[in-house]
Amino acid sequence: MMGRILSADRLKAKRTWIGILVVLGPLGVISLQAVNYGLRYDFLVTPGSDVWGDLVRNIHQILVPTLLLGITLLASMLAGLEHQAQAWKLILALPVSKVHVYVGKFLRLAVLLLISASLAGIGTVLLGVSLGFGPEIPWVMALGEGYFPYLAAFPVMALQLWVSMLVRNQAFPMTLGIIGVMMSSSLSFNASLNWVPWAYPVLAAPLEAGRYNPEKWIAVGLVVGAALLLIGALHFAKRDVK
Repeated sequence: MMGRILSADRLKAKRTWIGILVVLGPLGVISLQAVNYGLRYDFLVTPGSDVWGDLVRNIHQILVPTLLLGITLLASMLAGLEHQAQAWKLILALPVSKVHVYVGKFLRLAVLLLISASLAGIGTVLLGVSLGFGPEIPWVMALGEGYFPYLAAFPVMALQLWVSMLVRNQAFPMTLGIIGVMMSSSLSFNASLNWVPWAYPVLAAPLEAGRYNPEKWIAVGLVVGAALLLIGALHFAKRDVK
């Protein structure tokens, strides 16, 4: 049953910009850093410096806002497919539970973002190699730049999808997501506010120095994300959808 739900969502998404956004996000981030290093190579790469660590740090500063914005856009677009077509009653009239429909949407969102995360990780490796940072590639750090923030962002995925599924006017979830993007870095610096989910991807950078702690924030992200997904699914199941 879940496979049919995912297949139906995939067919609907073919008529949208979703596929392009999935590729455009990581491609844009890596391209910007390629230009940055091309123009400022002598300044960014100095003898004795941690070239891979610096590269990941520079990518991270752009990748996390891009990831959070991508979550906002994709969640809104996936929910908007049904809102715009006024198809909720038709879908929920089928012999499938509301929980399955909701979880199916979340899985679709998670898979799309996993593709983006994979492209970001691979792009980080390729950029580092093309800049001559080899031959010893720190695979966990380089690929982790794609996957660690993605895993820590599960609560944001759950929240954005929850709001997007419940509110017909997508201006509200879009506004919420944009505010989260703008506040994410500031939240991560404040120890009393870094419990807010938008801070988790920032703190999950695969770096050992400073405030970063990827193991902690990935674990927190997965647990909080699972809890929010369950709460959202149960709430959606009990709510009358128009």
